Amino acid sequence: MYNRYKNKFTFWLYSCIFSYNERKYWKWRAIVTDPKSKTPLLIKFFLLIKLKKMEARNAASLGTSLNAGAIFKGQPRLPHGIAGIFVSQSAVIGNNCLILQNVTIGSAHGKAPVIGDNCIIGANATIIGGITVGNNCKIGAGVTVFKDVPDNTTVVSNSPRYITKSEEQATCYNYF
Repeated sequence: MYNRYKNKFTFWLYSCIFSYNERKYWKWRAIVTDPKSKTPLLIKFFLLIKLKKMEARNAASLGTSLNAGAIFKGQPRLPHGIAGIFVSQSAVIGNNCLILQNVTIGSAHGKAPVIGDNCIIGANATIIGGITVGNNCKIGAGVTVFKDVPDNTTVVSNSPRYITKSEEQATCYNYF
């Protein structure tokens, strides 16, 4: 399988096209979000602006703010870049997590999810509220999770429901 990180040219090209350099992003984010960092506030503010530009160009928000933000225990694996990923500022993401595109990890009523180590979060998944997702869990594509998930669990959505119109409904309100 091809890996864009092994070839310096393709890594540079990817960084230019998507305005997202993974190495710089996570290095700068660590400086900006760490309240114990001795970096001057003006430099932190400048880096925050650069981070927000990267996020805005990719329709993403990884809970980055000055001296605060979402806690990533380790750099997550993002095979599709940061495209469409939203992470609440108070969320906690464990080590070695794989997060695919268009994932939402959001807060509800002031509480955000805590996601364990070695988790896989599928495309378009939504994890909401003050819940805990255990270690070694897999969240399937398109799933909405709002209850705690124990360790070593796979969460998938139930099969789709098909709602058909009866003939009476179809003739009474035939606007289309």
